[in-house]
Amino acid sequence: MAISSSTILDAFGNGTDPYRFFSQFGDAVLDEFAGIRLIGVVERKEGEDTYETLKKCLGAILGGSQNRELDSVMKLIPNKFRAVMSLYFVWAGIFTYGEEQGHELWPHIFGGLGFNPDQALAQRLKFAFIQCLIENNLELFRGIEGHPFVTRILLHGLIPEKYIEKFVREFILDAIRQPRGVYESAQTLIERWHNRGFNVPRPIKRFLQYGSPTNGDVVERFLEMARRWEDDDPATWWQWGLPKYMVEAFRRCVSGISSTVIRRPGKASLAQRPYLIFDYMRENQPVIVVPPQKLESEGAVEIVYADLANEGKELSEREPLKAAFRWKDNSIY
Repeated sequence: MAISSSTILDAFGNGTDPYRFFSQFGDAVLDEFAGIRLIGVVERKEGEDTYETLKKCLGAILGGSQNRELDSVMKLIPNKFRAVMSLYFVWAGIFTYGEEQGHELWPHIFGGLGFNPDQALAQRLKFAFIQCLIENNLELFRGIEGHPFVTRILLHGLIPEKYIEKFVREFILDAIRQPRGVYESAQTLIERWHNRGFNVPRPIKRFLQYGSPTNGDVVERFLEMARRWEDDDPATWWQWGLPKYMVEAFRRCVSGISSTVIRRPGKASLAQRPYLIFDYMRENQPVIVVPPQKLESEGAVEIVYADLANEGKELSEREPLKAAFRWKDNSIY
């Protein structure tokens, strides 16, 4: 899952045909959206430069025309237009929202497009973003309070790269250094972190407060990565089920510090098989941990277990794959 500046520029051409740009680049974006839940996991091959390329191309195509070009493209290829603009919104949130840039998103979005602030247009774009989430089965983050549109855009960017090392050091590594860290679930950790009342950057605080269910999935993947860090290989960063920048941040933070990873007896035997952990803060709620798996096709995860309260009767449950997965060498991880 990666988008490069060259992909954007190929669709842009000489910059005179909005339909060509949104049609060709929209196909690439929709391909990236297939099978993921969060727009922010789409990899930018050149990092922030990829975002800058997209911003410049959109500004050149739409700048100055405002409603006229938007109306034309939205009517002809609405789903592709929504996909491209939603990607731009999320990337804008990642790179232009924060402590230094100011806690306003729409001025940055409009500024990148060369538009003047426009409340009516902002409303149209907000609903286009929500429609994109629905039609591509992307995470909606239900139950958000306050600013539902901006908050959803920012949550789709996960934790911005500039804050991820702080999150790893002060939350993930701090938790697993504690004696009880082995026995706490991701949900318990998130609840405790959310109650911190000081020195928590707003993007991290938002992720903890409103990011369910994705925040629990991300934290559990960090914990699983820590449990099996001896298996790490920079060339196969995707095995951990996290965006590349998160894995690289974890690698930088633990480099040369062997005491920062969780070690369990017989850990190697757990590499592929699911296992139970018990959160001592939550009675009667064991957590099934499923390490990264190699699958042959999309579908559901089937859990088979024995109900000891019912004479060991075998039961099974099937759950669809809701988290992001990654195609690699004709297999899914």
